Amino acid sequence: MKKLIPIILMLVMACTMVTGCSSAEDETATAIEDFTTKDMKSATSNYAKFAKAYGKLNDYETVEDITKYCDKTLIPILDTIIDEVDGIDVEDKEVKSLKSKFLDSVKLYKQGLTEYSSAIEEQKDEGVTKANNTLTKANESLTAYNDSVTELSKKYDLTVKTIK
Repeated sequence: MKKLIPIILMLVMACTMVTGCSSAEDETATAIEDFTTKDMKSATSNYAKFAKAYGKLNDYETVEDITKYCDKTLIPILDTIIDEVDGIDVEDKEVKSLKSKFLDSVKLYKQGLTEYSSAIEEQKDEGVTKANNTLTKANESLTAYNDSVTELSKKYDLTVKTIK
Protein backbone atom coordinates (compact mmCIF):
# COMPACT_ATOMS: atom_id res chain seq x y z
CA MET A 1 0.00 0.00 0.00
CA LYS A 2 1.25 3.44 -0.80
CA LYS A 3 2.39 5.51 2.10
CA LEU A 4 0.31 8.62 2.68
CA ILE A 5 1.33 11.48 4.86
CA PRO A 6 -1.71 13.60 5.74
CA ILE A 7 -1.57 17.35 5.74
CA ILE A 8 -1.89 18.56 9.29
CA LEU A 9 -2.66 22.17 8.62
CA MET A 10 -5.62 24.21 9.59
CA LEU A 11 -6.64 27.46 8.06
CA VAL A 12 -5.43 30.19 10.34
CA MET A 13 -8.13 32.73 9.88
CA ALA A 14 -11.15 33.39 7.77
CA CYS A 15 -11.27 36.28 5.39
CA THR A 16 -12.25 39.58 6.89
CA MET A 17 -14.41 42.46 5.93
CA VAL A 18 -14.72 45.93 7.36
CA THR A 19 -17.53 48.35 7.93
CA GLY A 20 -17.16 52.06 8.16
CA CYS A 21 -17.57 54.32 11.10
CA SER A 22 -16.85 58.03 11.43
CA SER A 23 -14.23 58.47 8.70
CA ALA A 24 -16.30 57.12 5.79
CA GLU A 25 -15.62 60.35 3.91
CA ASP A 26 -11.97 59.46 3.54
CA GLU A 27 -11.31 58.02 0.07
CA THR A 28 -8.93 55.32 1.29
CA ALA A 29 -11.31 54.23 4.02
CA THR A 30 -14.10 54.04 1.47
CA ALA A 31 -11.88 52.11 -0.95
CA ILE A 32 -10.93 49.63 1.79
CA GLU A 33 -14.54 49.22 2.83
CA ASP A 34 -15.69 48.75 -0.78
CA PHE A 35 -12.94 46.24 -1.49
CA THR A 36 -13.56 44.09 1.57
CA THR A 37 -17.36 44.24 1.60
CA LYS A 38 -18.40 44.56 -2.04
CA ASP A 39 -15.56 43.68 -4.39
CA MET A 40 -14.44 40.63 -2.42
CA LYS A 41 -17.94 39.36 -1.62
CA SER A 42 -17.95 36.50 -4.14
CA ALA A 43 -14.28 35.65 -3.56
CA THR A 44 -14.87 35.58 0.19
CA SER A 45 -17.85 33.28 -0.28
CA ASN A 46 -15.78 30.98 -2.48
CA TYR A 47 -12.92 31.11 0.00
CA ALA A 48 -15.29 29.94 2.73
CA LYS A 49 -16.30 27.08 0.43
CA PHE A 50 -12.61 26.28 -0.12
CA ALA A 51 -11.85 26.37 3.62
CA LYS A 52 -14.69 23.94 4.33
CA ALA A 53 -13.59 21.60 1.53
CA TYR A 54 -9.92 21.89 2.54
CA GLY A 55 -10.83 20.73 6.02
CA LYS A 56 -12.15 17.49 4.51
CA LEU A 57 -8.89 16.61 2.72
CA ASN A 58 -7.77 14.24 5.45
CA ASP A 59 -11.00 12.26 5.03
CA TYR A 60 -9.54 10.72 1.88
CA GLU A 61 -7.17 7.77 2.20
CA THR A 62 -6.27 6.39 -1.21
CA VAL A 63 -3.83 8.07 -3.57
CA GLU A 64 -6.49 8.19 -6.26
CA ASP A 65 -9.07 9.79 -3.95
CA ILE A 66 -6.63 12.38 -2.59
CA THR A 67 -5.32 13.46 -5.99
CA LYS A 68 -8.83 13.53 -7.46
CA TYR A 69 -10.10 15.64 -4.55
CA CYS A 70 -7.21 18.10 -4.87
CA ASP A 71 -7.36 18.30 -8.66
CA LYS A 72 -11.14 18.26 -9.16
CA THR A 73 -12.45 20.01 -6.05
CA LEU A 74 -9.92 22.16 -4.20
CA ILE A 75 -7.80 23.58 -7.01
CA PRO A 76 -10.79 24.60 -9.19
CA ILE A 77 -12.23 26.58 -6.26
CA LEU A 78 -8.88 28.34 -5.90
CA ASP A 79 -8.80 29.05 -9.65
CA THR A 80 -12.22 30.67 -9.36
CA ILE A 81 -11.07 32.83 -6.45
CA ILE A 82 -7.92 33.87 -8.32
CA ASP A 83 -9.96 34.84 -11.39
CA GLU A 84 -12.45 36.79 -9.27
CA VAL A 85 -9.82 38.73 -7.36
CA ASP A 86 -7.68 39.32 -10.46
CA GLY A 87 -10.76 40.92 -12.02
CA ILE A 88 -11.16 43.47 -9.25
CA ASP A 89 -9.93 46.86 -10.42
CA VAL A 90 -8.40 48.86 -7.59
CA GLU A 91 -6.68 52.21 -7.70
CA ASP A 92 -5.88 52.94 -4.07
CA LYS A 93 -2.32 51.97 -3.09
CA GLU A 94 -3.30 50.38 0.21
CA VAL A 95 -6.14 48.41 -1.36
CA LYS A 96 -3.77 47.20 -4.10
CA SER A 97 -1.53 45.90 -1.33
CA LEU A 98 -4.46 44.07 0.29
CA LYS A 99 -5.45 42.56 -3.03
CA SER A 100 -1.89 41.43 -3.66
CA LYS A 101 -1.57 39.83 -0.23
CA PHE A 102 -4.82 37.94 -0.62
CA LEU A 103 -3.91 36.75 -4.12
CA ASP A 104 -0.48 35.65 -2.90
CA SER A 105 -2.05 33.46 -0.22
CA VAL A 106 -4.56 31.86 -2.60
CA LYS A 107 -1.84 31.20 -5.18
CA LEU A 108 0.31 29.60 -2.49
CA TYR A 109 -2.58 27.33 -1.51
CA LYS A 110 -2.93 26.32 -5.14
CA GLN A 111 0.80 25.70 -5.48
CA GLY A 112 0.91 23.69 -2.26
CA LEU A 113 -2.07 21.53 -3.20
CA THR A 114 -0.65 20.95 -6.67
CA GLU A 115 2.66 19.90 -5.11
CA TYR A 116 0.84 17.71 -2.60
CA SER A 117 -1.25 15.97 -5.24
CA SER A 118 1.83 15.24 -7.36
CA ALA A 119 3.92 14.08 -4.41
CA ILE A 120 1.20 11.72 -3.19
CA GLU A 121 0.74 10.30 -6.67
CA GLU A 122 4.51 9.82 -7.09
CA GLN A 123 4.90 8.55 -3.50
CA LYS A 124 7.60 11.09 -2.70
CA ASP A 125 7.83 12.00 0.97
CA GLU A 126 10.13 14.94 0.24
CA GLY A 127 7.48 16.29 -2.13
CA VAL A 128 4.86 16.05 0.60
CA THR A 129 7.19 17.91 2.96
CA LYS A 130 7.70 20.62 0.32
CA ALA A 131 3.94 20.85 -0.22
CA ASN A 132 3.31 21.15 3.53
CA ASN A 133 5.90 23.94 3.69
CA THR A 134 4.16 25.76 0.85
CA LEU A 135 0.80 25.36 2.57
CA THR A 136 2.31 26.72 5.79
CA LYS A 137 3.49 29.76 3.81
CA ALA A 138 -0.04 30.11 2.44
CA ASN A 139 -1.41 30.17 6.00
CA GLU A 140 1.18 32.77 6.97
CA SER A 141 0.33 34.83 3.91
CA LEU A 142 -3.38 34.73 4.73
CA THR A 143 -2.57 35.80 8.27
CA ALA A 144 -0.56 38.73 6.86
CA TYR A 145 -3.56 39.70 4.74
CA ASN A 146 -5.91 39.56 7.74
CA ASP A 147 -3.43 41.49 9.87
CA SER A 148 -3.21 44.16 7.16
CA VAL A 149 -6.99 44.48 7.03
CA THR A 150 -7.07 44.84 10.81
CA GLU A 151 -4.24 47.38 10.80
CA LEU A 152 -5.82 49.50 8.07
CA SER A 153 -9.17 49.29 9.82
CA LYS A 154 -7.66 50.75 12.96
CA LYS A 155 -5.82 53.41 10.96
CA TYR A 156 -9.00 54.53 9.19
CA ASP A 157 -11.42 53.93 12.07
CA LEU A 158 -13.26 51.03 10.45
CA THR A 159 -14.87 48.09 12.23
CA VAL A 160 -13.58 44.61 11.39
CA LYS A 161 -15.92 41.65 11.16
CA THR A 162 -14.40 38.19 10.78
CA ILE A 163 -16.24 35.93 8.39
CA LYS A 164 -16.47 32.34 9.58
